[in-house]
Amino acid sequence: MIQLKYCTIEKQPWGSTIRYPDGTESSNWPHDNDSYRWVVEACGHTDPVQYCYEHEFCHVFLPEFLFDAQSHIVWQNSHNLEINEAASHWEERLIFYFQQYLHDVIDMSHDPMMVAAKARAKELLEYNS
Repeated sequence: MIQLKYCTIEKQPWGSTIRYPDGTESSNWPHDNDSYRWVVEACGHTDPVQYCYEHEFCHVFLPEFLFDAQSHIVWQNSHNLEINEAASHWEERLIFYFQQYLHDVIDMSHDPMMVAAKARAKELLEYNS
């Protein structure tokens, strides 16, 4: 289990569970469709369950690391609140590119914050795998 400032994330045999201090949680698992499989491969993965865990980790880790903020998508979803479509698109895009960077599919080394985020993410993910 990874303890972050705003929540915990735990790897499950089928995906992941994110828990907030107020008791709400979000469980996630891979989708069984071609679009999902394409994204898994595009992010440098071969295992959909590992991709799913890492994807949800990135949702809660990256906004916290970069902005001291919670994931809009995960928080809203966990609390059955409306998700802002524009915020959702931006967050998903950021997570997609960050996962590609984690697996050296793309290069973001020109950005010192992303370099630091990658190092910390790898440290947390490797320690808690």
